[in-house]
Amino acid sequence: GMGGLGKTTLAQKVFNDEAIQGEFGKKIWLSVNQNFNEAELMRRVIFDAGGDAQSAGNAKSTLHRSLKDALIGHKTLLVLDDVW
Repeated sequence: GMGGLGKTTLAQKVFNDEAIQGEFGKKIWLSVNQNFNEAELMRRVIFDAGGDAQSAGNAKSTLHRSLKDALIGHKTLLVLDDVW
């Protein structure tokens, strides 16, 4: 939707809500700019999920495996903000 409608504010309220805190083992908030790099975005998710982003490299298959390893067994809330 258009900017200024309060989407980010609403998402922040949900993300920080006490009821939500106990529902998710991991919570990740990422701001995605217009010129995002897919590999860098995945490394950020891996890092924020507690995974080893350094050894993930740049290959999609390795990044996917590292992301899966970081998230497996954890109920995760992932918010992507400012997506174009």
